[in-house]
Amino acid sequence: MYWSDWGEKPYIGRAGMDGSNQTVLITENLGWPNALTLSFETNELFWGDARHDYIAVSDLDGKNIRIILSRGMYVFRHCPQLQLRLNKLKL
Repeated sequence: MYWSDWGEKPYIGRAGMDGSNQTVLITENLGWPNALTLSFETNELFWGDARHDYIAVSDLDGKNIRIILSRGMYVFRHCPQLQLRLNKLKL
């Protein structure tokens, strides 16, 4: 399972469904990470950051991070619910 924490030091983490093997995957450039979405077809993790106004993607281990949409690229507001049809999304 994957989750995000907006605390004093925001992060995106991963653990087994029983809570074992908790790992912090991403800590850099996060404000209010939310709307986590997994693609098992492409082995990618997508999330939105409502504080910094961007949508990013990484591999399932939190590596190879890239911002795919941001306020500087396009005008958009906070993304409380990110729902992607990943089979049709071409990045």
